[in-house]
Amino acid sequence: MLSAVLAVALSSATVASDSRCNDIHINAVQAQLQNFADHPAPAAQQNQRGVALVQAQSDVEEEQVVLQGVCPQNNYLPLAARISALDAWADLLVQRNVSAGNAVCPQAEGKVAAASAASAWLKLAVAAKTAPNPPKLVATLVPQVKALAVQAGVTLPSFADATSYWEQQYETAAKQAIVDCAARTPQP
Repeated sequence: MLSAVLAVALSSATVASDSRCNDIHINAVQAQLQNFADHPAPAAQQNQRGVALVQAQSDVEEEQVVLQGVCPQNNYLPLAARISALDAWADLLVQRNVSAGNAVCPQAEGKVAAASAASAWLKLAVAAKTAPNPPKLVATLVPQVKALAVQAGVTLPSFADATSYWEQQYETAAKQAIVDCAARTPQP
């Protein structure tokens, strides 16, 4: 009797895992990002949009952890590649939102743009290397990241040479530039 109950419980867990291994949540986040891309926030809503974009990034990163735990490897890899591409897209949308809202002092703007380009490029590299067939979103975003990189003065490596260490150099420089801006800004 106990073995029958255990067998039913185990098969139910497998069914639950298999049914959760899908792109439903990924599609919802992609639709949200598409809406943000199609409809930039008005000046009065820049902060709310920034929060929504950061939440979307958090959602896809959380989804990656969930799917990694429930999907077989061959099902997980294409989903993980899409998640990385969506995370890169969110980086670009955050950058667009920040630059539209003038949320960063002019002295740090270039460093923040460079960090956004580096972060998005690394995530696209991960997406391209994760699955045998990279998501179409990678090809769509590559020119956008390249344009941001040119604007920010960043030389992008090949996808094979993009590393976390390379990306962290730009992130560190951006954080320092923001700290320097804060130190130069007179406080009331």
